[in-house]
Amino acid sequence: MKLDIEVKLNDEMKKYIYEIWEKLENEDRTEYDVALENYRKYLLKETTKNPEDVSVICQLAGVCYLSKKCDSIEILETFLKRNFDILTEDEKFRIYADLAYLCEDMGCMEEKAIDYLEKAIKINPNNADIYYRLAAICFHAKMYQKSLENIKIACKMSNETKYSYGYALILIQNKEYKKAEKILDDLLMEDSDNIKYHFYRVLCEIYLGNKDTENIEKLLEKIKEFEMLEKMDYEKYLNWLTYEGFYTFDEDVIKDLYYLCNNYEKYCKYAENVNFNLEANYMAPYLYSLKQLDKFEKIDKILKEAEKEIFQNIEEMKTDEEYQKDTTEEELLEMIEDEKQKLKNINLMLEKILNTDFKPKMEIFMYLEYECWLLDCPQHLIIDEN
Repeated sequence: MKLDIEVKLNDEMKKYIYEIWEKLENEDRTEYDVALENYRKYLLKETTKNPEDVSVICQLAGVCYLSKKCDSIEILETFLKRNFDILTEDEKFRIYADLAYLCEDMGCMEEKAIDYLEKAIKINPNNADIYYRLAAICFHAKMYQKSLENIKIACKMSNETKYSYGYALILIQNKEYKKAEKILDDLLMEDSDNIKYHFYRVLCEIYLGNKDTENIEKLLEKIKEFEMLEKMDYEKYLNWLTYEGFYTFDEDVIKDLYYLCNNYEKYCKYAENVNFNLEANYMAPYLYSLKQLDKFEKIDKILKEAEKEIFQNIEEMKTDEEYQKDTTEEELLEMIEDEKQKLKNINLMLEKILNTDFKPKMEIFMYLEYECWLLDCPQHLIIDEN
């Protein structure tokens, strides 16, 4: 929980939360699921007794989010609409923050998430993390200017490392490489072993015109050092993984830097074992690199393997009982057409690469640091003990 906002709960709720926390430590999830379900049943009863209790409804939404029992967004939006005039500003802030997280988590409701965060900011404009969350959502929704505006505010309010790191990534996306480079240098002064900082520092240099691959080699050495930790110092390895969160760099990511440096031989060395999932856009840089190396037999082999795999997929869809049982005829036909379209896209992309001077763009995906920020998440909430 990273908004650092304490959540008010009654004593009975606290007992359920402590029970969930205890069961969360077990490898067997059964007892945890039971604890979560018991809390959900308790909260449902409480909504009947106290239909205007904000803590009850927000906790119910949090439990339903974890258990996937019902629509958490609908629970909160219905409550908000029904009780808007009697809610305090702090209560509205809590609901807006929860709704923003839930909408973002859906992956297709970014506009609503942004709207709820902006409403939360109007109530409390002094929480740096709200601006950071808004910047992160705008960033992934490709609203880069708005993302930049909000991360600047977060950085002015707090010198927390994740804000500076997020600022650097947003600057890179906005092609302000020199500014990003300076921030990354400052971060590396504090944490010289951080592979993410090194990676994006090298990326800035490449975008600024330095295509010397020596820095990439150094980066690969750092990754090897990190991988050795798993055998040499497992506790430190786990701490690093926990600190890094959900996005860890490996050789598969580093290979893309070679492509940006026009070092197609090194790029192909790492790319040849990558599963591109038969997606033409993902395969395109590899096919282009092979063309630059005059490896046309290899290109032909890749195309034949792609054709074979796609035709096998189609045949499996037509004959496999599991497909027949779990999908309608219309869905099955659509899936088959999708496979045929994949092959068509690969052929079109290859024809363009072979017959023109087209160079496929290499997109470097960037991820701001992420963790659960649902105020009423039963796993991560901060309880107001007063």
